[in-house]
Amino acid sequence: MEQTAPNKKLEPGVYQGTPESPDQKKLPSQRVIRTMQNDAEEAIKTQNETAVSIALAEEKKRAVLQAKLAAEKQIQNGTSGGAPKRFGRTFVIFILVLIIISVALLFIFVLPKIKNITLPTTSPTISVPAKTITPIQETPKTESLAPSLISVQSEKRFNIANETPEKIFAEISNERKYGISASSIKNFYIYEDGGADAKAISVNRFISFTNTQVPEIFVRSLENQFMVGFFGESNGGTAPFIIIKVSDYETGLAGMLEWEKDLPRFFDTVFGTNIMNGVTTIKFNDIVVGGNDARYLNVVFGNTIAYAFVNKNTLVIASSLTSLKELLPLAGKN
Repeated sequence: MEQTAPNKKLEPGVYQGTPESPDQKKLPSQRVIRTMQNDAEEAIKTQNETAVSIALAEEKKRAVLQAKLAAEKQIQNGTSGGAPKRFGRTFVIFILVLIIISVALLFIFVLPKIKNITLPTTSPTISVPAKTITPIQETPKTESLAPSLISVQSEKRFNIANETPEKIFAEISNERKYGISASSIKNFYIYEDGGADAKAISVNRFISFTNTQVPEIFVRSLENQFMVGFFGESNGGTAPFIIIKVSDYETGLAGMLEWEKDLPRFFDTVFGTNIMNGVTTIKFNDIVVGGNDARYLNVVFGNTIAYAFVNKNTLVIASSLTSLKELLPLAGKN
């Protein structure tokens, strides 16, 4: 038998608790609670450390990746930026080569010419020019042998002294074959040089020189002035014409009406127009040309003859209606 210890008598003031049982001694409950808390704290601490490590690792990876991307971008920029630098370098070299070539050409071509230029030895002086009076020499006025009644662009002179009509009119016909430019006028100065004195012939002398039939009534109305020439048409043709001055309109018109039957032969003789080959019956018709009453010969082909009085004293006869229309305003100024 186990012996039990006698109960001690407790001192006054001392707490007498429940005696611990053996089981309670074996199971330290408070120590187990502290261990769980410690484990929890350690676990949390470990988790925190793991999370921080993971975050730091991720941050480190991100930094490495960013650094790698930045390095690649810098490399790309470096390779792409090299071309403009090379282009700029090439452009500068090209400009320098051009400058060198220009300077070389300047020395080769320009400088020798500059060296050959001689500058004046004296410096220019600005001064008021002296007034010098130069004597005016009067040139003697020469009158043309046959003054033209209208402005002309060219002329040719024919001296009928000791010449036959056939020769003079053949020369005029040849001039017609040469032709003249469009809208230009060529005048024929017909004069007679007897040796000591050269003077223009009158229209009466010209008509008698042609040996053609002209009505007496028309001859009586004629003034001395007349003009014979060619007019250049736009189609390349050359139209002969005659401008005659009359003293009386009624007499001149009556003479022209009577002269119509022989007028084509007169033109054929003087100008070589061959109008008679294009007509079977000589018949003139009335027409208005440039606002003037005119008459013209109706022909099958070739040249025709048309005439009109531009005023009471000026008669224009031409070998086409076109030339007559152009000549009437010019003849009306005189």
